[in-house]
Amino acid sequence: MTEHLICAARWLPALVLLTGLTGCVVVPVDGIISATADGIATITAAAANSSQNANTFQYVRPYLSLKEVCIEWNERVTVPDFVPSLQVGLKHYGIESRVYSPGTEPPGCATLYYSASRKWEKKWGQDEDVSYLGEAALSLRRNGQLLGSASYEASNYGFDKWKNTGAKLGPVIDSMLAGN
Repeated sequence: MTEHLICAARWLPALVLLTGLTGCVVVPVDGIISATADGIATITAAAANSSQNANTFQYVRPYLSLKEVCIEWNERVTVPDFVPSLQVGLKHYGIESRVYSPGTEPPGCATLYYSASRKWEKKWGQDEDVSYLGEAALSLRRNGQLLGSASYEASNYGFDKWKNTGAKLGPVIDSMLAGN
C-alpha cells in the first residue's frame, strides 16, 4: 500500500503542473489503436498466465484480418476519386483490392459495397459552385455475412466538407475494418 502512495506522490507535482496548461495534444489514430491492442494483449496474457499455461494466449488485432477485398463497381457514384481513394485507404492496412462489375466477384471474396453522393456549393471566395463528397456508405460482406459497415456525412457548417475524398474516407475505412 505504501508503495502506491510513494508512486502517486512522485507524479502529483507533474500532474498539478499539467492542469495549468492549455492546448491540445495530437496523437495519431494508428498509435492509439496499436497501444490499445497492445494493452488488451498484455491484460489478456496476464489473465492467461494466472489461470493456465501462457502458451494458450493468442494476440488478436482489433481489425478484420483481410488480405484482399473485391470492390463491387457502383456506376451511380459520380465522385471521380472515390474508388481510387478507397483503394489507397485499404492499402494502408495492407489490403489489396480489385474492382469488379456487379455479380462477377470471385466466390468467397470479401466484397465491399459502396454508395456515395456529392454536393455542390459555393466555396468561400469563389464565384462558381464546387463539388465535394457529401455522403458515403461502405459495407463489407463475405458469403452474405456482414463483416463491417460505416458511413460519412459532411457537416453543413464545418470546413471538413472541403477536405479531399481520401481524408474523409480514412476514418470510415477504419471503422468498417474494426467490424462495426
